[in-house]
Amino acid sequence: MLLANSKGQGLLDHCRAIANVAEHLALKLGLSPDLVEAAKQGGLLHDIGKATYFFQGYIKGTTSFEEPFHHEVGWALLRAGRYQGGTKVLNAVYWHHARPINDKFETRDTAEDIITMLDQAGIDSVLSFCDLLGVSLDKSLPDQDAMVPDLYNKKSYSNSVNAELMGVRACVIAADRYVSSLAGDISALDLKGLSRYFGEVGVAPYTTPRGYDEARFQKQKECVDFCLKAQTSQVNAPAGFGKTLQGVLFSLERGRRTFWVTPRNVIAESLFLNIQRELEALGVKRSVELFLGGERKGCTDSAIEVGFSDIVVTNIDNLLKPMVSNDVADKLYLSLISDVVFDEYHEFVGGSPLFAAFIHMMRLRHRLSDTPHTLLLSATPMMVHELWDTMAKGTTVLPRKGEHYPAAHREPYKVSFVTGTPLETAPGGVTIMNSIRSAQEIKRTHNTDVVAHSKYTKGNRRVLMDFLLSKFGKGGDGVATGVKVASAPILQAALDISFTWMQESVLSPESTLQRLGRLNRWGDIPGEHKFILLGAEDNKEVAVARALYSTPLRGRWVGLLKKEYAGGKTVTLQDMYAMYSQFYSLHGNEVLEWLTGLLKEGTVILAECAPIKTKEYPLDTNRGASGKSLRTPGGSFYYTVKDAKGVWLPPGNEFSWGYRDMKDSLEKNPRKLSDWQKIVKELLQIGYTSFTRMSKDLKRMKKTPDASAARWSKNEDMPYPAKGLVYQGNPAATDISGIGIGLEGDESVED
Repeated sequence: MLLANSKGQGLLDHCRAIANVAEHLALKLGLSPDLVEAAKQGGLLHDIGKATYFFQGYIKGTTSFEEPFHHEVGWALLRAGRYQGGTKVLNAVYWHHARPINDKFETRDTAEDIITMLDQAGIDSVLSFCDLLGVSLDKSLPDQDAMVPDLYNKKSYSNSVNAELMGVRACVIAADRYVSSLAGDISALDLKGLSRYFGEVGVAPYTTPRGYDEARFQKQKECVDFCLKAQTSQVNAPAGFGKTLQGVLFSLERGRRTFWVTPRNVIAESLFLNIQRELEALGVKRSVELFLGGERKGCTDSAIEVGFSDIVVTNIDNLLKPMVSNDVADKLYLSLISDVVFDEYHEFVGGSPLFAAFIHMMRLRHRLSDTPHTLLLSATPMMVHELWDTMAKGTTVLPRKGEHYPAAHREPYKVSFVTGTPLETAPGGVTIMNSIRSAQEIKRTHNTDVVAHSKYTKGNRRVLMDFLLSKFGKGGDGVATGVKVASAPILQAALDISFTWMQESVLSPESTLQRLGRLNRWGDIPGEHKFILLGAEDNKEVAVARALYSTPLRGRWVGLLKKEYAGGKTVTLQDMYAMYSQFYSLHGNEVLEWLTGLLKEGTVILAECAPIKTKEYPLDTNRGASGKSLRTPGGSFYYTVKDAKGVWLPPGNEFSWGYRDMKDSLEKNPRKLSDWQKIVKELLQIGYTSFTRMSKDLKRMKKTPDASAARWSKNEDMPYPAKGLVYQGNPAATDISGIGIGLEGDESVED
C-alpha cells in the first residue's frame, strides 16, 4: 500500500480525505461552486507526487530521501500532462508547501527541471496513481516548458484572481494539516472535528453599563445593528466615539470568533486591556487573547488553544503572515472565515506588499465569501474600500459616505496655519513632527520634557509610554503641571491621551485628523485649544513626507488648510471632519489613483514573498520553511550602536532596519579589517557570544566581513555594529529622566 506519511495513512485514503475536508471548508467559507470544486480537486491531487517509489522507500524507512519534493513532482506532471482542472488547482498543489532552494540559491523553475530528475518508473507510478483517482493526463507530457507558478499573480492587482488562488489554497492546506494530524482510520472521516475552525461561540446578552451615557450608548447600538445587516461595514467613527465598545458589541451580537486587528503592537496592547474593561462593564464573559510576534502574549483563559479565543487581538502583520509563510499557512483559513474588526486600518496603506495583501484578503472576504463579516473602524477611512467594492456589492459606510458620526464633544479649537520654524511648545502641549530627527531638535530647542518616537530601546520605550499615559491619560496631571512633549508620528494613534495645545508638521489629511483627536480628546479641559498647522518644508520633513505619503496630495492638503486657516479660525472637531470630507470630495479620484498605484506595486512584491525551503529534508515536516516579511520584504536586519560614552549597548537593546537602510549603511560606512577586529573584541566583552567564531575567523581573513553583514545581522544575537549612530540615553533607566532622546542619526522613518 502506498503511504502518505509516517502515521501510516494510506495515500489513496489520505487524498480522498483531504478532498472531502477541503470541499467542506470551502462550503463553510461560502465560496462559489467553482471554487469549492477547485478546493476539492486541489485536495485530491495535492500529494500525488508521493506515489514515487523513492518517496515510498523513504517513508517506509528503506531508503534515504531524494529530491525533487513531492509537491514539485505532483505539479510538474499535472502541468506537463495538460491537466484540465485549472490554474487554481495547480497553484494549490505546488504551494501547499514551500519552494525548495539550494545553498546556491538556485530553484527548479520549469516542469522539465523537475521531471528530468525522475526516472520513468517514478513518472509511471505517479501517472498510475492519477488514473486511480480518475484524473486523465497526456502521458507524453508535452508541456514540460511550463514555468513554476508564482504564489500570487503579479499582474492581477485589479481583479479577484489572487483572492481566488488564496481561497482555494487556504482550504487545501488547512485540510491537509488537519487530516495529517489524525491517527487511525481516516477512510470514513467525521467532519465534526472541524467545528473549532468555524468559531461559533454564540450570541451573548449584555446589560447597559452603569455610568454610560444612555443616549450615546443607544446610538452605538443602532450603528452596530446596521453593521450586522451588511457583510462589510465601515464606521466613520470620530475621536472619542467609543470604537472599542462598538467592536465589542459587534462581536457579541455576531456570536462568532473575532480577530481584532491593529496596525501596531502598542495599539494592540492597549486594546487588549480596554476590551476586557468593556466586557466587564457589559457583564459578559468572553475569552480574550493578545497574539503578537507569532506568540500569545496574554489570555484571559490559558486553557484555550492559542489563536482560538473568542476575541483574538493581534496586528496586521500576524493576521496576514499565513498568506506567505509555510510555517503558519494552515492559519490562513482561520483569518478568512473568522469575523474581523480592522482598527485604524488606514495605517495599512503604503508601498509595501502588506497593503496589497490586505486588499487581496478583503477581496476574498467581501467578494468571494458570504460567511465572515468585517467591521472597519477609523475616523480617517481614506476610501480604501473602493479597492474591494464592486458594482454589485459595496461596503456599507456609516453614517453615510462623506460623513462622520457626531464627535464626542463640541469644544472649540483655534486653528491656524503657519510657515517657517515651529512655534515654542506650550505647557501641557505637544509638537508632532514627521521625522524623528526633527522631533529630537524640538526637544533640544524647546526644552520639552520628553521626545516620543520609536527608536528607543525596548526598556526605555516602556518607560516613555508609561510616563505619557500617567501624565496625559485619563486622570493624569500632565496638563496641570505643564509637561511639554515633542513627538514623531508615533503618538497620533498609539495611546489614549489628551493634550491642551498642539502643533503638527502637516503630512496628510489622515495624520492631521488623527493628531487632532489627541487635543482635548474627551472635551473635559475648558477653554479654546490651539491647533497650529505647520507647513514645514525643510529637507528632513519633506523627505519623510515623500516616504509616507504622496507629495502631490500633501500639496493639495496643505493648500486647502492654508486657504482656510491662514488667518486663524475657531472650529469644532466636527468642522475639521467636514474639512476632511471636503478634501476627498475635491481630490478623491487622485487619492484612488494613488492607492491603486500602491496596490499594483505591492502586488508585484507580494508574489516575490513566497515561502522557501532551504534545508535538505522532506516537506512532511514544516521545519526550515520561511518567507519574507510583508512589512519589510527585503528582510529585517538587527544593529547595535554605541552610547554617548562610546560604549556598545549591551545585548537586548538592538534596533532593526529594512533592507534599503542596511544597504545604505554598508555602502556609506565601510570598515578596515583592523577596525573589525577591535569591534568584535568589544562586542564579545559585553556579552555577544555569537561573535566568537567571527573573532577567530578575523585572524585569517583578508577582507572585512562587510559583504556578509546582511546575512548574519538577521540574528538579534549577532547585530551589525552601526557606524555614525549614537544612543543618547541609558538603556537601564527606570524613570523618564534617564531615557534621553534615544537613537540619534538614524534617517529611517518611524517604525
